[in-house]
Amino acid sequence: MSQPTTQSTAGPLLKELLTLPPVRVLNDKSWLHDKLTKETAEMDFGGKYARFPVTLRRALGRGSRGDAGSLPGAVPEVIEDAKVYMKRHYYALEWSEAMEEASKNKAGAFEKVVTMKMKNVATDMAVELNRQWYNAANGALASTTNSASGLTHVIDDTQFVQIGDLIDIVAPDTGVAITNGTARSITAVDRTASTITLDAAGGNVDPAGTEIIVLNGNYGNEIEGLRAVAETDRDLYGIDSTTYENWNGKTLDAEGGVAGESLFERLYDKIGRRGAGDMDTYATTRGIRRRLADEFASQRRYLNEKATSPTAGYSMVEVNNQEVLIDDGAPRRHVFGFKRDVLKVLKMTDPGFIETEAGDGAKIELKNSVNGSGNATGGKDAVWQTWYRYHNTLVATDPSLVGKIYNAEDDADDE
Repeated sequence: MSQPTTQSTAGPLLKELLTLPPVRVLNDKSWLHDKLTKETAEMDFGGKYARFPVTLRRALGRGSRGDAGSLPGAVPEVIEDAKVYMKRHYYALEWSEAMEEASKNKAGAFEKVVTMKMKNVATDMAVELNRQWYNAANGALASTTNSASGLTHVIDDTQFVQIGDLIDIVAPDTGVAITNGTARSITAVDRTASTITLDAAGGNVDPAGTEIIVLNGNYGNEIEGLRAVAETDRDLYGIDSTTYENWNGKTLDAEGGVAGESLFERLYDKIGRRGAGDMDTYATTRGIRRRLADEFASQRRYLNEKATSPTAGYSMVEVNNQEVLIDDGAPRRHVFGFKRDVLKVLKMTDPGFIETEAGDGAKIELKNSVNGSGNATGGKDAVWQTWYRYHNTLVATDPSLVGKIYNAEDDADDE
């Protein structure tokens, strides 16, 4: 009986043929970040913070009098300094010396590992800043909602948490961590049940259901984003809007319902009624915009001749002649309305790697050895490390032109 040579019997003679390029299966879109950095004049500055004077109340020395009446006394306008502190953002990169050598040419790898890391980190930084630019005041990734001791806990939303994240579980007002709540690694995320599981090594945690989850060390160090700017009765840039109501943002509660055309129009009018002009941008999630388009479709309404196509559904949705734009980085259940030219990007550095003191390139150094591995104290591991940085912040020079609809019906995280 003949015995043909097959791939199984002669397998050792064959090479593994891999011809497809590396693939990055991540959503790298960062609409708000990209839009503002392209359209807004970035402002360079040095120092501890930026300040700008804000007129918060008109001069009130007014009055109407009869013949020979007493003239009104002067009540000057109120001008306060807004102070915006710089935020410092970093990405750490590490790779082994052996991996660098093995990937130096095409015979060893599809792409040099160092080239790949340095290329991807700029995208990763943009996505992270896009999240922060929508931030609430404390930079929460999510909030705890259950009170029970253990490693698996229910949170309000899993949109911004990932397996491998190193997090702190802290009080929202103070940033004080709960017992065993510092530097915990997320080992599992169940987006259907809206739960996270923490590493066992750190021990059980027992939240009260009122805490927030932040990236390790980030509490108080992230940008005050659009959710914070759009709030009312809060301190923003050192000015208290409970004292000066014109410093308030604009908010509307959808109360768990669909954010329909009427709610969008109310936000537009609320901003225009008190703000110095009208808003020009709506930004929201896919789920909220689709529900708005469904409302128009159910009424057989076509607000723009470009909005429909004979081969597809809506290609654009408008309210008050303003297109409703999708940003996959926008927080779920929210709609944001704002005038783009009041949002400014302040930067102390350009995005790039921390450089050597001589300024001749990225500072790349061997990692200090922490657990020995046969090295004496103060030794080095055969691991290279460097840091990508971008010192910047986002500022709204007129918060009255920023608003939000919150608590709107939206797609679940696993849809």
